[in-house]
Amino acid sequence: MIEVMYTKDMPVDEHDRPCGWVSESNLPSVGWKKLTRKGTLKTYDSGVKYFRVKDEKTGTSIEVPFDGVKLIEQETEDV
Repeated sequence: MIEVMYTKDMPVDEHDRPCGWVSESNLPSVGWKKLTRKGTLKTYDSGVKYFRVKDEKTGTSIEVPFDGVKLIEQETEDV
């Protein structure tokens, strides 16, 4: 499992929480905002240059452009 931080424009409610297709809220959408969230890398498509990321909180799979995804540094144990 590869953990990442991803940034993407998403619909948000009045409290800047993701809503709609990335539902974390049952309030109506009031606009769009660029949000950065934690997720897990699932797949990628080099032809159209996007990753499919599973959002950590909602479990929703989202397509994110390559430049919107950053790997989270993982600590390794010395053996």
